[in-house]
Parts: sequence; structure tokens; C-alpha cells
Amino acid sequence: VLKPNIPPSLTPQQKEAAKKVKILLMIDKQTFQFLRLTIDSAKGSLVQSASSQTLNGTISDSVFLWTPPAGYKEQATPQQGAPGGGGTGIPGIH
Repeated sequence: VLKPNIPPSLTPQQKEAAKKVKILLMIDKQTFQFLRLTIDSAKGSLVQSASSQTLNGTISDSVFLWTPPAGYKEQATPQQGAPGGGGTGIPGIH
């Protein structure tokens, strides 16, 4: 049984919500391949399955290319801890 590592900086309400999250990760015993991930929380459920997998396959560099949409203007990233900026929005993960 795994117990969550809950950051002490969370509010009491966030700590209670974190304790109620259930995560199920299914891995094939023989091949060790990912089968399914299920996350249940008070906000809903997420199920991710894999119907086919390629291990150690080749991925083209073009998969990682991204072009900003027309009219895009680059903005400076706010410093972490500054009002309205930095971090992921997930408590304990920056």
C-alpha cells in the first residue's frame, strides 16, 4: 500500500482532498508493459489505456516541432512566487 506524500504547505482542505485521490496503475506481469492508469478524485475520474505499444521505437524530430499561432506575441515568464506567475498551479509542484 502506497501512502501519498502530501506537501506540508497545503491548506487543510487541500490535504484532505489529496488523501482521497486513488490511483490504480496496471502493468502486465510478464512484459512489464503499461496497461491502464485510473485516477479517481472528488473532481472526477480519468482512465488511460494502451491498446498498442512500441518499445524503443524511433520518433521523428518533426514530432517535437511546434509553430506558434499567427499573431502570437512572446511574453516574459513571471518569477515564481510573484503575484500571478510561476509554478504549475498544483500545490507542491513548481
